[in-house]
Amino acid sequence: LPSLGARALLKPAPAHMLMAKRVNSSKLEDVFFRHMVGNMRNGVLAIDRDGALVLINDEARRLFRLAPGEVSGRPYADVLHEHPDIVRVLGGAFELQALPNRAELRLKSTDTVIGYTLSLVRDDAGEPVGAAMFFKDLTHVEQIEERERLRDRLAAVGEMAAVIDRKSTRLNSSHTDISR
Repeated sequence: LPSLGARALLKPAPAHMLMAKRVNSSKLEDVFFRHMVGNMRNGVLAIDRDGALVLINDEARRLFRLAPGEVSGRPYADVLHEHPDIVRVLGGAFELQALPNRAELRLKSTDTVIGYTLSLVRDDAGEPVGAAMFFKDLTHVEQIEERERLRDRLAAVGEMAAVIDRKSTRLNSSHTDISR
């Protein structure tokens, strides 16, 4: 390469090209973020400080039995009106000093048990501008735990029955010895 060509290659890109690169990078990050949240196995929903629903993924829609359609920008209390437990939890997000890192809640509307974490979304200055709820359906886990508790209770009843049977057998044999 001639020396002029080499210098041209080292020359910084014009400002409009750098701006275009940043915009493309930002769009790529936005698309990636949307795909990431959309494909999560956990439910995710986020609201802004004014109570508008900003984000809800497919798993959250499935769990809350929400029909497909645009809900962004609508008041979360309207969208989730059939789930007053969730409305109450989200409503308290900005008032609580310490948000739950891991809590469980039985949704009365669907008799579903969820484990959830609630986080504030903060701006660059650290001010809360929204809240996000991440959750997982624990109904299956709870059913397994209930079966284990039942199995343990039945095992205890079986052990008690065996003890009673042994004592009864001893009593019967003692009674037979006395009768003779």
